[in-house]
Amino acid sequence: MKFILRVVLGLAIMLTPLAWFSTAEAAGTEPLVSVELRNYLGSKSSITIHPSALYRVKDENVTLQANRDYEVKIAGADVALYQGEEKLGEFPSFEVTPSTYDAKLTINSMSYLGDMKFTNESSKYVRPINTLPMEDYVKGVVGKELYWSFKTDTFKAQAIAARTYIISRKSSLINDTTDFQVYGGDYWDDRISQAVEDTFGQVITYKGGIINSVYSSSNGGIIQSNTNIWKAPVNTYSQVKEDPYDPQRVWTKTVRKKQIDLSDKDLKKPEEWWSKTKEIDTEMTNRIKAKMLANELKGKDIKITSISKINYYAPDSAKRVTKGDISVKYIVKNEFDKNGNIEEKQWDLIGSSAGTINYLITEGGIGSKYVTDIDDNGTSIVVKGKGFGHGIGMSQFGADTMATQGKNYKEILDFYYPTTLLVSRYDTAYPRVYKVLPNAPEANNITSEDTKVTGKAAPGSTVYVKKGSTLLGRSTVSSQGTYSVSIQPQAAKTKIGVVIKDSVGYSAYTYKTVIQKATKPQAPTINKIYDQDTLVSGTAEANSIVYVKKGSTVLGRGVATKQGTYSIGIASQPANIKLGVTVKNSAGYSDYTYVTVSKTVQKPAAPVIHTVTDQDTNVTGTAEANSIVYVKKGSTVLGRGVATKQGTYNIATAPQPAKTKIGVTVKNSAGYSAYTYSTIGAKYKAPNAPAVSDITDEATAVTGTTEARSRVYVKADANVIGTGTANSKGAFSITIPKQSVNAKIGVTAKGKGGYSPYTYKTVVSSEPSATNVNRVRSMATTVTGTTEAKSIVYIKKGSELIGRGVADSKGTFNVAIKPQSAKTKISITIKNPKGKYSPYRILTVG
Repeated sequence: MKFILRVVLGLAIMLTPLAWFSTAEAAGTEPLVSVELRNYLGSKSSITIHPSALYRVKDENVTLQANRDYEVKIAGADVALYQGEEKLGEFPSFEVTPSTYDAKLTINSMSYLGDMKFTNESSKYVRPINTLPMEDYVKGVVGKELYWSFKTDTFKAQAIAARTYIISRKSSLINDTTDFQVYGGDYWDDRISQAVEDTFGQVITYKGGIINSVYSSSNGGIIQSNTNIWKAPVNTYSQVKEDPYDPQRVWTKTVRKKQIDLSDKDLKKPEEWWSKTKEIDTEMTNRIKAKMLANELKGKDIKITSISKINYYAPDSAKRVTKGDISVKYIVKNEFDKNGNIEEKQWDLIGSSAGTINYLITEGGIGSKYVTDIDDNGTSIVVKGKGFGHGIGMSQFGADTMATQGKNYKEILDFYYPTTLLVSRYDTAYPRVYKVLPNAPEANNITSEDTKVTGKAAPGSTVYVKKGSTLLGRSTVSSQGTYSVSIQPQAAKTKIGVVIKDSVGYSAYTYKTVIQKATKPQAPTINKIYDQDTLVSGTAEANSIVYVKKGSTVLGRGVATKQGTYSIGIASQPANIKLGVTVKNSAGYSDYTYVTVSKTVQKPAAPVIHTVTDQDTNVTGTAEANSIVYVKKGSTVLGRGVATKQGTYNIATAPQPAKTKIGVTVKNSAGYSAYTYSTIGAKYKAPNAPAVSDITDEATAVTGTTEARSRVYVKADANVIGTGTANSKGAFSITIPKQSVNAKIGVTAKGKGGYSPYTYKTVVSSEPSATNVNRVRSMATTVTGTTEAKSIVYIKKGSELIGRGVADSKGTFNVAIKPQSAKTKISITIKNPKGKYSPYRILTVG
């Protein structure tokens, strides 16, 4: 391990890279690396940072204390630093440096060594940039790129490849993602740390130059050439060849074919389902649609119904496919076929690059371009392959296989980067130097009459007092760390700057604004106080101390706000007690202001409302004595008045219809009561629906019962066909013209409470209803059947009456007869309760 020089001169480390890193080739010194943090942070307008030790903002008098949370936020084109609600500063960008190199700054659960710069990215996101020595950067790469269970020689080979790769980038801006190398900050164990230190400064070269030492997770058993992918010049260390050490890790990508099922949708009315229908794999189809809309379908509203085909072909010399096709079926909003159905169309992308097809079907791309099989099973297209990543250079899993078999890191690198040489790029660690400027001085308040500026600072340093660029005075800080600088009195609100200088340099400025020399404050104001109050409030001089007293007893104290208001907690005081309030500033006490405690008046209780009917012209009830009473319908005041000293009220109003909801509230000096609501009742009830007797087509009157002395109306359809009045017992008989069978008759009655509901009757025929006779056999002694209830049944043979009976209440009859011989004809007729005879029905005895 190379010894890392640590010269402790003070509190804040200052790492200064040249652009993104400093090679320091002439001195053979370890360079610094600056890396944008994106991978684990994402893009955020506000981030939380947590230092493990003291950090200082470079060139500013701002420090971050250990183990506290701070927030960095976007502020327009700047970035702002907060601790809680307090803004510590706002800058175009700012950089923090630790008081010790072992300190760590945590961002989004990731910890980082070195300096951290916070920049504004597009006025949207906070973008941190971590600057630290190369070797610690490489440790953070190895810790994230490899499993910690890998062999030590795998770590060493990875460290050299990572170090070589990043130095080969020269002036390129790098970040912590797979676009370059995954970097996880302070994320490694002792084995990884030792492996990096054992290969300190070593890089891979080819013909004297540092190579582009790319690597991938797994090459699937065949190493790819950089010429195949990037069209780079042919060289001997990046050639296609078999890799017997790579475990040939396999991958599978399954793409569902059907994305929208049209079978259950009305294709003539897509507007009914278009907005709520989405593809199954929206992330994939959104990428494909973006590709479609960028060309011939620009401006269309489309949906992909299915993925018809995916194909890869044209493999290169390392069996990586270079070309690909994809076909999809889609629909366009409001584009229909000749049958009026929304038309399903096909879009093809043929002969595109394999990389484009990879991106369309999965955002991060499939495992690699080493495709071994494509299977269309009808419901899905399954793409299979081997390897992960581009496959150029070192296979990380292959390297670990070699290390497991006993090969060292040099043998690993020689296999994956043949014909190259390992050289030491630098042999001296970047010095972790602590060069710290003095802390900013402390300065006491300065008034408009002061002729000295006093405070504390580092002993022996020189202190300067300035107004802008004008020097007002200077002095030397005493051995006790105090200073006193003579100046001319300055006007109130003048901004004074105090800075010190020691052997390292100047501190940050401490600024003070000259304040007007204090005078005693004016007497405060007091808001009204009631006997139930536990706060005394009012106005007073900003930031003055407020005292509330009863006689000489202090009931409470507090400080007025910077807006000049106060609110002091006290125990509630009885009515008529006199309280005094005074305030104090640096010049003394104000005069007292006095207030007498008032008795609290409570809002009245909700009133009581007596029953109100639709005939009433007054609303009555009870309420708080002498309160003002309001009667309302919604927001409309129907009436108002004053409750008596006995607590009753009688408010004149216009009569309101039944079922109207009215509200009553009362008011005293403390405010309004809650509302009491009542619903207007009807004084008289409408009659019940009348009882109506059956009506036949021969009837000339409608009879029944209803409310006594109510007026009865008989209607056919909408026409009144008869009226009359029920007698004192409620019976009625209303003359009407004869009505046809099945006519619908309605009867209603009107009393003092209004109209009753209608009773409806359907006119029935006066003729007897049909008669059903059961079969009569010879020797039978009865004739049975059904007919109109209570009808008289007559059975004859010729003109001879051979049987007579009456149908019961259900219309069933059973009439006794003498037995008749077979083939005898008998006749049956009935007489119904209305006196009507039915036609004869002739039966032959069986």
